[in-house]
Amino acid sequence: MWVNRMASNTVDSRRRDKRAADRQAESRRGPSLEATPLRGRPANENDPGTSLMMARLHRRPSYMAYYVAVPAILAWVFVWFMAYSSVIAVQALPQLVASVALLVFPVIIMGIMAYFYSRAQQLRQVSEVLMQSAMRLIRPQDIATEGLTSIAQAVRSEVDLLVGGVEHAVQRATVLEEIVHKEI
Repeated sequence: MWVNRMASNTVDSRRRDKRAADRQAESRRGPSLEATPLRGRPANENDPGTSLMMARLHRRPSYMAYYVAVPAILAWVFVWFMAYSSVIAVQALPQLVASVALLVFPVIIMGIMAYFYSRAQQLRQVSEVLMQSAMRLIRPQDIATEGLTSIAQAVRSEVDLLVGGVEHAVQRATVLEEIVHKEI
């Protein structure tokens, strides 16, 4: 019984030592590449063009239409006040409503036009991405050919490495055989 405890303590201490050595080896190697997160690309997607298309989808349209519309609206309001400020106090109700409508409707129309312009930019971006996706779906052989070419190149390089390793092992075996024959 005492021997079993002694043997299990030795085995446990060996396991602890091995685990500690493994942890130290991993800390010396630095951070693992497997632990780094992928940046927005699915694991089965090898085409960087797809990630570019997704980035284009998430891109916001330009605010330039609003930057143009706001000064135009302010200019219109200023011109309207210059033209109708003296007349507003003395006008009758129907003329006052007409002059306020002359102020409000162009402002609303310029705001709507700015919104439509920015929305049109966003729709153009989406349509470009959809067109690129459609072209990829129409011609999958182009993408598959590129993928197969890169895979074939990787396989060729691995096979070349294996062949080189086998040739090196054969050379070492012949040298070892010569040494054994000399010793005999």
